Amino acid sequence: MAKSNKRRTQEAPGRVSVEAKRARKPIVEELAKWLIDLQAKSHSHKEIYGEFGAMVKEKQNVYEWLTKDMVRSKKKRILAEQKKKATATGSQQEEHAKVPGTV
Repeated sequence: MAKSNKRRTQEAPGRVSVEAKRARKPIVEELAKWLIDLQAKSHSHKEIYGEFGAMVKEKQNVYEWLTKDMVRSKKKRILAEQKKKATATGSQQEEHAKVPGTV
């Protein structure tokens, strides 16, 4: 007889709940946007990551679950979304320009 999969009635220890993830999202997003703004300024690589590391350590006093990788990953996703939007907007403008009789 095949073994049946039982649904879990309790959360596994160490597993993050959906509610906790939703609560963490704006915090990580804020730090990722801060890092993007910091990189936009004319700082050297060493200064950027020195400030970034200090900021994460400071925030870890309040948010023990926060890691640098969380922020870096969110930064990558934000930049990818921005790039995707920019290319989509550019291709729409090109299509609009090809249609005769439109401005």
